[in-house]
Amino acid sequence: MDTTESERTAAFLATRVAGGLRDLARIGKVGAPSIRDAAIGGTLLGNYGTDEDRQRVMNAQLDILDAALTLGTGAAYNQEQLEAYRRSYFPQPGDKPGTVADKQQRLQTLMEGARLKAGAASGLIDKAVSETNMFAPASGGQDLSPADQQFLSANAKALGSSGIKQYLQARGLDATPESLKKLEQYYASGGSGQPEVAPPALYEDSYLSQGLSGINKGIAGTLGAPVDIANTVLGLGAQGINAIANTDLSVSDRPFLGGEWWRDQFRNAGSIQRTSDLPGRDFVRRVGESVGSAVVPAGLTARTGGQALGMFGSALGGGLGAATAREVAPGNTLAEMGGELVGSGVGLGGALSKVRSVAQREIEASVPTIDQLKKQAGDLYKRAEANGVTASPAQTQQLSADITGLLRQEGAISPTGRLSEVHPKVKEAAATIGDYAGQPMNPTQMQTVRGIIGDAAGSLEPKERRTASLLMDEFDNFVDPLAPELSSARAVASRYINAEKVAKARELADVRASQFSGSGLENALRTEFRGLDRNLVKGKDRTSNDALVSAIEDVSRGTPMSNVYRGMGKLAPTGTVSFGLGTVAPASAATLIGGPVAGMVTGGVTGGLGMFGRKMAERSATRSADLAELIARNGGALPTPTVMTPDLEKLVAAGLIGQQSQYLQGR
Repeated sequence: MDTTESERTAAFLATRVAGGLRDLARIGKVGAPSIRDAAIGGTLLGNYGTDEDRQRVMNAQLDILDAALTLGTGAAYNQEQLEAYRRSYFPQPGDKPGTVADKQQRLQTLMEGARLKAGAASGLIDKAVSETNMFAPASGGQDLSPADQQFLSANAKALGSSGIKQYLQARGLDATPESLKKLEQYYASGGSGQPEVAPPALYEDSYLSQGLSGINKGIAGTLGAPVDIANTVLGLGAQGINAIANTDLSVSDRPFLGGEWWRDQFRNAGSIQRTSDLPGRDFVRRVGESVGSAVVPAGLTARTGGQALGMFGSALGGGLGAATAREVAPGNTLAEMGGELVGSGVGLGGALSKVRSVAQREIEASVPTIDQLKKQAGDLYKRAEANGVTASPAQTQQLSADITGLLRQEGAISPTGRLSEVHPKVKEAAATIGDYAGQPMNPTQMQTVRGIIGDAAGSLEPKERRTASLLMDEFDNFVDPLAPELSSARAVASRYINAEKVAKARELADVRASQFSGSGLENALRTEFRGLDRNLVKGKDRTSNDALVSAIEDVSRGTPMSNVYRGMGKLAPTGTVSFGLGTVAPASAATLIGGPVAGMVTGGVTGGLGMFGRKMAERSATRSADLAELIARNGGALPTPTVMTPDLEKLVAAGLIGQQSQYLQGR
């Protein structure tokens, strides 16, 4: 029969559709997408890591879509478009059951449309769909695993319909009497392939069961590690002797108390289940093996919660690394071992970070509060007064002479003995000390005199401030041997005085934060702490320690990272100017280059980065201010928590040996 060109084209495309359907049916579910495919697929390098069955499946899917879509619309499709359609019509890694069902229905609708456009050639598609049974209604769940098929094949006659029904119900599937009968007949007759009824997973296939099985397998491997290591050494020795003496010595591959022996005991007790072939279960099971390998060392040697957390953090990270490596490079033991080592390091770092943060909070919680410091200082002052220590007239006379000599050396006293009027506060301090010359001086009076000298030391005039500081040192050298409690009390008092200064700056910053609409609390903190910073630079605050000076500078001047965040925060759309520069300008430029969508995306990204930077800069400044007050109350830098102790190093090493010993047993 003569045919038109369009009819011949339709027949050609229908033939391609039918051929693709048959290819998919022949390959089956062996080529189903995996986690590895999701990680490496879609790239040239990824194609080298994709197994042959998966490549065949993808090519068949693309050919079906190319032919069906062209048949339906008459248009040609490029590779990117076909790949997008493939993800829309065929299951992908991570798809939920409902999503898979939607895609199946969508593909069926596409096939119906294609057969309508195929006209006289529609029979080709009908025949392929019928032969492959691709769109037959599912009777529930996913396909039975090979282990399930083997179990039912061996026990179908003994179970009967009643037993099979219980088996299915345990897996959460209600089967009709007709389906049960067909299933019984299928296995009783020794059928092959997939049965009509496909129930969901048993408990043995659950993530929980597989994870616990992996943990128990890891425990068994660690228990058997000493024997397995000795057995490996003996095996190497036997090989050497065989090579030299031409003998046939060998060692057991399942030595008594070795890893395999212990695993057999766990299996017999029902603690290790069969390996499930359902997606994701093997990954969880492999992670569990590494975690289980740390159970015995941790239980026997860990003395603190931090040590146990460090060991299990290392083991968990190692398990995730090994499982990931096995997904990317299946069957490559070296890659799995490397993934475990790298993951162990990352996991240990994360666990130690958590332990360190907990320890740091404990240290900070132990720092005395301002009220507690005030009470400590008051108790010390009272103790000094209660001791009744008094400077004798001869001692005060000597103090006056020493102070006069110091002032004469500094040029504050003229040759005739007149004290300069240029520095009135220093003159008042010197006169007060002179009044006590030859008179007794008790602790209360000592504190009064020191307060007058301290007032002079806070002078705005640099020369007077320097002279007063020398007087303060001389006076403290006089008092400290007589009443050491006063020295201790002053040290405690300086801590709460500095803490009050920092707290006051914090309070003022909180009040003024609303005045800085662009940068809020972060800029307000910087502004208030600059005053403290200036006093330190000018030398007005003699009670600050190096750690406190550094902490205050971190707020007023910012840290390298906080300054980066501060720069990002300027893009935040908090005002008209910042909105224009941080959002509108980048969006406009991107619109000119890439169009409206690019402009919207760019504007959203820059605005989002600005808000993120603003928030992080504020958090950094707040944390630095908190540390400044803590350091002030502590009287110096806070101790650094030590988490990676020699004991923990030994424990982690033992855990790593337990993890790596699993590879002696051939995995």
